[in-house]
Amino acid sequence: MTSGSSAIGKVISIAGTGAKGRESGSHKFVIVADDPVNADWLVIPICSHHVGADGTCIISPADDNSLVTRKSYAAYYQAKLVVRGSHTVGHVVPADLLKRICDGINISDEVEPWFKTKYESLTNPPKKPGRILRRDGE
Repeated sequence: MTSGSSAIGKVISIAGTGAKGRESGSHKFVIVADDPVNADWLVIPICSHHVGADGTCIISPADDNSLVTRKSYAAYYQAKLVVRGSHTVGHVVPADLLKRICDGINISDEVEPWFKTKYESLTNPPKKPGRILRRDGE
């Protein structure tokens, strides 16, 4: 299994997240952040597009044909926190697609507040105060 920030942008499959009527199946998720302290990943599911789907991040086979075979979307309303290393890790999505998925976290109205807060804390941690030097360099 992959761990650490090198997992960001990789695709994982999570069993038991299949579509209605196929709940025992799995969906593909993209890892968007890694929590090294708690050994968790923040993930966004990629689902088949349908009428009424969130239009924030539409994904086509031209974007990544290893990820989708038909028009799909980032289903931000189903974003999850999963235990790192407990899922099969696949390929890395193209950098431009990962950027679109991640940018959508702050754009979509369907992202749960807890997810936005956690994502922000992992991707933009507060800066630690530095040492203040005296003018003479000490």
